[in-house]
Amino acid sequence: MISVSDILLASGVHYSVFDKDAGGSIQITAGSQLLATFQEMKSFQARRKDYSGWHAHHIVETFDLDRLGVMLKFPDRGSQLTVLLPERAHIGRVNSILRVENPTRLTARFESAANAI
Repeated sequence: MISVSDILLASGVHYSVFDKDAGGSIQITAGSQLLATFQEMKSFQARRKDYSGWHAHHIVETFDLDRLGVMLKFPDRGSQLTVLLPERAHIGRVNSILRVENPTRLTARFESAANAI
């Protein structure tokens, strides 16, 4: 299975291990973003009470995977990549921007380059 580190390396995102006690599973980017799978992030939050009110936000939402028809190409939700956000930033900012820029009423489909005309 593709790890968070694999994704970050492939994307060129600069990062380092944030929490050595978590076995290196919690990464921090140059922009101070904490990244890990949803399960790893929840485990981290259970150990680090200073992050208990924060939200693990999936980088790619299940709704979008389903709309694009690629859900089966991704691991289960607990193994997908998340970023840790303060509650207010997640609910007040990220979700409001996503709903304006990526409305749920729209549809999308994935078409491979081989099938494009």
